[in-house]
Amino acid sequence: MGYHIGTTAKSTGRNVVRALNLPRQEFKSKFLEEFNGDKLQKSLQSELLSTVQTKAETLGGYVLHKYQLF
Repeated sequence: MGYHIGTTAKSTGRNVVRALNLPRQEFKSKFLEEFNGDKLQKSLQSELLSTVQTKAETLGGYVLHKYQLF
């Protein structure tokens, strides 16, 4: 499925649920199981705390990267 300018997150989410042919609640359950598990949260927290700014990285780029992990 391609994304295009103007597609909202809400409509994209509906399109994904339709494409997978799952009831909304089942999709939500599977999504949270996959992307909100303890293992993933621990991995992201570890990366967030251990990532250091490189010499080639701008301060803005470094902060953005940290923010995206949070």
